[in-house]
Amino acid sequence: MHLNRRLLLLASLVPRGDVVYDIGCDHALLDIFLTLYNQNECYAIDQKESALKMARKNIASYHVEDKIEVLCQNGFATMEIKESTVVIAGMGTKTILDILEGREESPFKKIIIQSNNDYEELRRVMMQRGYKITEEHVLFDNKIWYVVLTFIKGVAKYSPFALKFGPLLKKDCSIEKKLYYTYLIEKRKEILKKLPRGHLGKKLEIKKEIVWLTHACRTKERK
Repeated sequence: MHLNRRLLLLASLVPRGDVVYDIGCDHALLDIFLTLYNQNECYAIDQKESALKMARKNIASYHVEDKIEVLCQNGFATMEIKESTVVIAGMGTKTILDILEGREESPFKKIIIQSNNDYEELRRVMMQRGYKITEEHVLFDNKIWYVVLTFIKGVAKYSPFALKFGPLLKKDCSIEKKLYYTYLIEKRKEILKKLPRGHLGKKLEIKKEIVWLTHACRTKERK
C-alpha cells in the first residue's frame, strides 16, 4: 500500500496497537495502513459524507471493515472516548483547537497534529491547556512544507521564539529542518524589502527572528 510522505510520517508516530481516532480522515488511507501494518483499531471520522463514501470503498477493498469504524460527524461529537492516540491532520489551527476544546480530561495518550497554519497559536494554546510537546517534525512533500507536532499531558514553558518556530524543531539537526528554516529566513527577508519606511518595531522584530532562525540552522549533531 502506497502512502505519501506526509501520511507515512503520521503513521510512524502512532504507537503500535493503540486505538486511534483519526479526525478528518478523508479517504481513510492512514487508517487502512495502520490496521494492516501497525495493529491499530481505528475510528475514521470526517464530517464530509463525500469523503467517507470513498473511505468506505477503500476500507472494503483492503478487507479491514472489522478494524475501522467510519463515523460522519464533527470531531468527537458526543462519543465516549477510549484510551487512545488522536491524529488530527490537514486542518487549520482554529478548527483543530475547537475540536480539542474541553477534552483535557479525555484519556488521550498522545495527540498528533499536522496543522495547515498558525503553529505559534497551536503551541501556545495547547501549552495553556496542559499539554507539552514531545516531538516536532518537518517535511517537504508535493511542494508544500508540513510541520507535525505530538503532544502529551504535561507542563512546559517555551520562549516566544520557540513558540513561533519550534522548541524541539530547533534542536533537530536534519537537512530538511535546515532547509525549512532557510525558507522561513528568505520569507522574512522578502517582507523586510517590501515594508515601507517607518515600521521600525516590525522591522526589528523580523530581524530578531532572522537571527534566531540563522542560529538554529547551525545546530550540530550531538555526539
